[in-house]
Amino acid sequence: MLYPLLFSCCFSNTYREEIAMDSRNVRTLAPVLTILNPSSVSLDSTFESDTDDIRPLLSPIVSEPDLETNPTTIERLMASPGDADDDLLLRSLRFASFSNTNLKADSRQSLKSSSRLSFKKYKDDPNRASSSSETARPYIFQINGSKIKSVSQSDMLHPNRNSSRVSLAESIASEIEYLRDLTISQLKRRRFFVVCMFSLVCMVIFNLIFMPRTTLNRDLRRLYGGFKTLDDISRIYLNQLYYNPTTSTYLRFYEENNHFPGENSRAWRKIMDDFSELETYTEDFDVFFGTPQNINIELLGDDWRVDLHSKKVSYVPYSANGQVTSKYVFVNYGLDDDYESLKDISLDNKIFIIRLKDIHPSLIVENAQKNGASGIIFYNDPSDDGKFREADGYTPYPKGKARSLEAINTWTSNFIYYQPGDPTTPGWSSSLFDGRRRLKFPSTIPKIPVIAMNHVHIHPILKKLNGIGPNLGWKGDLDYDYTPGPSQSQLKLTNEIEYSVKPIYNIVTEVPGMLGDEEIIIGASRDDLSGTGGLSSSQPALLEIARGFNELAKLGWKPMRTIKLISWDGSSLGMLGSSEHGEFHAQNIINNCIMYINLDNIHGTKLNIESNPLFEKAIKKLLDIVMDGSMTLKDVYGDDIKMISDKVTDYSIFENHLGIPSINVGFQRNPNKDPVSYQNSEFDDLDVLAMFDPSLKLHNVLAQLVGMFAIHISEHEIIDVTISPYLDLFNNKLDNALQRTPTDWLNRNMTFPFQYLTLGERVAELQTTMKKVVSLGKGFDNEIKLIRREIRQDLPWFKLYKKIRTAVKIKIINSKIKAFNRIFLTVNKNDNRISHRPWFRHLFFAPSMTNQGVQYLPGIHDALENSDFNYFEQTLIALQTSLDWLQRVL
Repeated sequence: MLYPLLFSCCFSNTYREEIAMDSRNVRTLAPVLTILNPSSVSLDSTFESDTDDIRPLLSPIVSEPDLETNPTTIERLMASPGDADDDLLLRSLRFASFSNTNLKADSRQSLKSSSRLSFKKYKDDPNRASSSSETARPYIFQINGSKIKSVSQSDMLHPNRNSSRVSLAESIASEIEYLRDLTISQLKRRRFFVVCMFSLVCMVIFNLIFMPRTTLNRDLRRLYGGFKTLDDISRIYLNQLYYNPTTSTYLRFYEENNHFPGENSRAWRKIMDDFSELETYTEDFDVFFGTPQNINIELLGDDWRVDLHSKKVSYVPYSANGQVTSKYVFVNYGLDDDYESLKDISLDNKIFIIRLKDIHPSLIVENAQKNGASGIIFYNDPSDDGKFREADGYTPYPKGKARSLEAINTWTSNFIYYQPGDPTTPGWSSSLFDGRRRLKFPSTIPKIPVIAMNHVHIHPILKKLNGIGPNLGWKGDLDYDYTPGPSQSQLKLTNEIEYSVKPIYNIVTEVPGMLGDEEIIIGASRDDLSGTGGLSSSQPALLEIARGFNELAKLGWKPMRTIKLISWDGSSLGMLGSSEHGEFHAQNIINNCIMYINLDNIHGTKLNIESNPLFEKAIKKLLDIVMDGSMTLKDVYGDDIKMISDKVTDYSIFENHLGIPSINVGFQRNPNKDPVSYQNSEFDDLDVLAMFDPSLKLHNVLAQLVGMFAIHISEHEIIDVTISPYLDLFNNKLDNALQRTPTDWLNRNMTFPFQYLTLGERVAELQTTMKKVVSLGKGFDNEIKLIRREIRQDLPWFKLYKKIRTAVKIKIINSKIKAFNRIFLTVNKNDNRISHRPWFRHLFFAPSMTNQGVQYLPGIHDALENSDFNYFEQTLIALQTSLDWLQRVL
């Protein structure tokens, strides 16, 4: 009860109390003390009165002060030192002293140890002489401060003797006074702290109440530190490319630098390194290819010889190394119909002379091998050049738009329609499996030598065939009647190639995004077989895109999804760089890549777009936004979009092998408007480009379109796709293919797997499933629209849970979109559904091997063409499995 009483009295500012004291007990006398401000009263002045009626100690330490018969606390303390009351009082004071946070730690410890000993001695013998070393001296506070003072008994009994000494009661009162002041100071500080915290809480609540409503997409951008909207980013990017184009500089650099496969990668790496805000690195792959050493052809008996080894322009990659001496025959375009016309002529072991038009040379070479060719000579006939021919009065290049008499076009002879990339490592990367042996005799490499010639050099050889063989109605622009032969003279064809494993270099420039598990890849080929020219390549457009992204990055832009710009090496050899990259990073690409955009060649003014149906709607929307002068791209070039897989190029590894939805964008030649184009030729230079693109703007236009599309896909929370067009096209092509099923097959029992179903029942089941999937696809598109509305909806902060729920929906829907196109891949290369082409794994589309174009449902097509019932039913099972999985996804 004493401790609460002490502190309750301490907070009284004017309370005074008289303590009745026994005059005989001299040691209980104490001076008058003002508790509110002890320092304001002099201790000496309190003893100036000589009257016996000395005012007792004014102290809160009293017990019933109004009753004179009751002793005060001090009297009890002095009368019986060491009893329980004294101990309680002293312990209370000591606790208050040690509890005060204003005392330093060392002072508290000293007070604690010293006071305990002193009070014990004082309690045992309070009358011990002051001179004795054992005198008990309790440690108490002085009146005027925080110092601790040891006080003797005589000082306490005779305070008048020395004003610097005070009585025990006065010291106790002073200590209580001091502790009270400290407590009030503490309370004031705590009150200040509480007021500050309360104010802070009020401010937070006030801000939360009046916090503006926001949308989820705005919150996501703020979360990742992006404060520019899609419109801001698009405007800045287009302004940089449109008003400050640099493609002409890149084109001149391209023209001046040698870029045969595997060469001069450092010069291109240096340019990419100049984009300081982007991350650039080089990846190398060891691949098998050849370098020409000696290429020539000799017409025996006529002392006629053409030496072609001084230039690489006659080199056809992967043609056989060797020498052939034989008679020759003209087989027109080398198509099946042409060989059918030549069935009465012996073709075995002859050198075939073939003119190229639209079919890829690798398909022509394969067909020629099957028909007995011992060697092949390619050339381009002027009659296939469209409007701009010498026969129509046009002057040959460099003075006019007609074909140059010395120009040679070349392509790879590697069978890329079976498997692009390194022919010695089909389906795997040599860098990934170093211990795995390369194929010594790959089936995708020709077994005969192949060279290319211009029509000036080929003309004297063909003239030897005039009048030999039947007239098959073949026509051309050379001074030759286009009879097939065979010749009476022999040709000696020399094709010396040094084959070995050499490195190629892809240059990768990365714009890191906010989402680590979603990326967009943009690629363009860099190499050229001629070692010079190559201006039709879209590599300058890739550099222009990188420049635009670099300018955005300088302004703090960070795309939502990572964007990679890759300069492919070895494309002219058969897509070596892209295929090796895809095979090496296959799992990472399948997990993370949402799309691939390929920059195709620029051979004319006709915009050519091949697209996976998923992106068709998004591309058309951009064609109506991106400007070319005062008109949109749609107004200038139209919005015709082809199906992807029109040919084999750098996107094949992504679309056809890994299932990544892809787009191919370039400019084709318009035969009625544009001059003759050149492929892998030294004539593919800036002068030819300027004939149909005088302002050199097409590379820049391509960069604007592709860069904007990448930004558009990257910055939308949900990948901008439409499922319904894809499934509608699939359903239409499936119905058309199944209608070609032979009637006698429909009643046959299925043999794979072992089921008691007829083929007709399996076909009906497949069609039913397809209709369900089409319906689910429409519902999926509607779900995407609803989520997009939720993303754009303004919500207050206390509805954060709705934003979190929408964010989860976005992640789920994007995962489904990424999986959609991959579902139509075959499970593994041994379970392929495209006969004799295991590298092409997509069930819906593949490049056609009979003509340039897309082959829909290639497994069904091949089975029907070859009348293979077992292969047909296996393809149906694979399609049924994919559609069943698709039902679960959608």
